[in-house]
Amino acid sequence: MSGSYTDPAALSFSTNYLDSDVPIQSYAQVYPLVTIFRIFVASLLILIFS
Repeated sequence: MSGSYTDPAALSFSTNYLDSDVPIQSYAQVYPLVTIFRIFVASLLILIFS
């Protein structure tokens, strides 16, 4: 969830709460995909509305 919201504070909380590396691995997998998707959607909206 923290990766999809790109929220490092949620990542820190979940890492401390679970005391494992699973949240970090999940964040590292999801964050780049969400970032690329946001850029793609913003570009698409600019093309549609201009």
